[in-house]
Amino acid sequence: MGNQKEVQNYSDASDELLQNINEYTHGRSFAQWKSKLPAELIQKLEGKKKGYPENTLGLLRFIRNLHEHYPTDAEALDLMATFPDLFSSVYKFAKKMDWNSRPNLRKIFRK
Repeated sequence: MGNQKEVQNYSDASDELLQNINEYTHGRSFAQWKSKLPAELIQKLEGKKKGYPENTLGLLRFIRNLHEHYPTDAEALDLMATFPDLFSSVYKFAKKMDWNSRPNLRKIFRK
């Protein structure tokens, strides 16, 4: 999900996209996600950049970059335990947005 163009452009996300994702993610375990992950890991990924926003799009991009650039650190985290409802919430959102028909996501959404 973190590779989807809408997520890649999280800083320029439309209000409509943010409203739609908020519909499935508001008040979930991953709200204020930065406070639930090791501060040194956040610092490592943000570096000197502007940083990731404390919303779901920011988290999805953070997870993508963590797995892409720091696989050892990613393996040490149990995201399912930390954010038990993240994946089901994002799945429902992606299905509503018809992202499930995109070639790079189709295999995840098989029935």
